[in-house]
Amino acid sequence: EFGVMLVALYPMPYVDASASSAFPSKWRRLHVAAAGMLFEFALAAVAFYVWVAAEDGLVKTIAFNVIVVAGVSTLIVNGNPLLRYDAYYMLCDAIEMPNLGQRSNRFWGALIQRRVFGARGVRPERLTFRERVVFLCYAPLAWVYRTLVVLGIALFVAQQYLLPGVAIALWSVWLSVVVPAFKALRTVFTGEQLADVRRRAVVTTLAVFGAVGALAFVPIPLHTSAEGVVWLPENAVVRAGAPGFFSAFVAPVGAAVTPGAPLARLDNPGLVGERDVQRRRLAEAEARIAADAFGDQAKLVLLRKEREDALVALARLQERVDRLGVAAAAPGLFIAPEAADLPGRFLAEGSVLGHVLPDAASTVRMVVVQDNIELVRTSLRKVEVRLLDAPGHSLAARIAREVPAASRELPSAALGTSGGGSLPVEPGDDKGLTTLSRIFQFDLELETPAPPLFGLRAAIKLTHAPESVFSQAGRRLRQLFLSRFTV
Repeated sequence: EFGVMLVALYPMPYVDASASSAFPSKWRRLHVAAAGMLFEFALAAVAFYVWVAAEDGLVKTIAFNVIVVAGVSTLIVNGNPLLRYDAYYMLCDAIEMPNLGQRSNRFWGALIQRRVFGARGVRPERLTFRERVVFLCYAPLAWVYRTLVVLGIALFVAQQYLLPGVAIALWSVWLSVVVPAFKALRTVFTGEQLADVRRRAVVTTLAVFGAVGALAFVPIPLHTSAEGVVWLPENAVVRAGAPGFFSAFVAPVGAAVTPGAPLARLDNPGLVGERDVQRRRLAEAEARIAADAFGDQAKLVLLRKEREDALVALARLQERVDRLGVAAAAPGLFIAPEAADLPGRFLAEGSVLGHVLPDAASTVRMVVVQDNIELVRTSLRKVEVRLLDAPGHSLAARIAREVPAASRELPSAALGTSGGGSLPVEPGDDKGLTTLSRIFQFDLELETPAPPLFGLRAAIKLTHAPESVFSQAGRRLRQLFLSRFTV
């Protein structure tokens, strides 16, 4: 028998070859049961090569859909023995345990009734050790996998059709949680097999439900994780204070310097010329004031105002000229990796000439994903940093400052997946700095300085105020909803 059935609201062809159960050899039965999946995998393999070779368009789209339907969905649904499709019956036949799912459920029911409720009248099925192990594992694994698959289908459908997806999710919760719980309670309160231990069964069940409910509302520890890099403080970065052409280093590269020590000098003839012109304007204004000292007082007031403006402009230009000389803002070792390329090069204001490396590191630049930013801002209690070279040693830290806006650019490529970190980055980004989702950056101040291994990646543990299981699960479900449905 063959036909078409609906799976996740999509039409799927099917073949009913259950008549093969009449074959005496189980290997022949397995071959027939696997034939449909093998054909679908072969079809998906052909479609894969078509998808690779085809140009963008209808053919490529059809090939991709064939890969998903005949390959991925077959592996997840038909090819997994935890769902009652082809692979399930193949497993039952291969290990010679028919009705594996029903027998595993009955085994768990009898186990609970005897061990928990003390129902001695329940006669367990005579089983071998191998059967006990299989039954003990199969029922919970099948329940978890079935629930995850249905919820995954619900999320997939809801991205295209919100109401049907929500309906599928509610239906999954109903069948996976509500219906089994109702059947279990009905057995506890009215089942004949528990007639002799009814009071114990009811009290135990209510106690379990009460304990689970209480635990759901009792605050439990809450931790999140983040990554960061050992970061140079801002005063360790040597920047050009004004635009100009690089002239020369005053301090030798690689030498130890003190705060205020001159490091380099820039030339800007245009800026110096503007300052000299402004000096002449100031001298002219002062000369006019001296000439009209005993003249029209109203005119004298205007001339004095011009002189004040000229003084302010000259002070600003002189300050910019003074910033052509670059000085150290902190003590440390002066380095300039691009020293050979700097002579004669024009540098804009703020351009980096080098760094003054301190003797110890006290700053870590932390990156927090968007899902955890609310917790970091509202309920952070403790910050622990573990450097990559000493993962067994924890350093206490505190948040010193926060970059006020979200971004999609990492401070260091070491934090992205291309550099060994855990944050996914854009595949087309050669630098490995552009993330797929928005991030937030914080500067952590270490309470105990660390070795000056700048750029080293660090694992960060964030301890928040305790919350109940319901509160934590509700937050993650809300974030999942918002991220999947873009609302």
